[in-house]
Amino acid sequence: MEIRAKSMSYSIAKSKDQQKIEVNLIQAITTLEQKTNLSIEQTNSLETKQKQLSEIRNTKMRGNLIRSRAQWVEQGEKPSKYFCKLESRNYYSKLVTYLEDDDGNIINDQNSILKKNKQFYESLYDKKENKGYSEMEFFEKVKNFDFKKLSDEESIKIEGEITYEEALNCLKK
Repeated sequence: MEIRAKSMSYSIAKSKDQQKIEVNLIQAITTLEQKTNLSIEQTNSLETKQKQLSEIRNTKMRGNLIRSRAQWVEQGEKPSKYFCKLESRNYYSKLVTYLEDDDGNIINDQNSILKKNKQFYESLYDKKENKGYSEMEFFEKVKNFDFKKLSDEESIKIEGEITYEEALNCLKK
């Protein structure tokens, strides 16, 4: 009983120390990310702190994964907790930690990264003006166009499945 009590108190103290370290790292990272002009030393410090935080979180995720597997084996088919932990572990590997903008500036702040992504996709899918014919002009031109009828030989040549080369050629154009 004494060994159990001592090991539990040691584990609790160690866990609290890890939580304090994690909270301090998060605060330091947030403070550095809010600054606009970082020196090289501050940038290196930010990257170091982010790596330390990532290592702490990865260690936590491994522990959660081990515990969730054990619980899943013991309690049977209850995947919700297991898959939630699995997803939270994978969340950090899918996170965009920095982004380089058009001017070559590196953005580390998550809110700024999300804004830049939003601006990029908004401009990408923005409605563009049609520089060609209007629909009515197009149909008028097509209606007056003299279409040539394909010969039997030409018709047979274009029949069949689309080849890889044809598809690639079309995509390149």
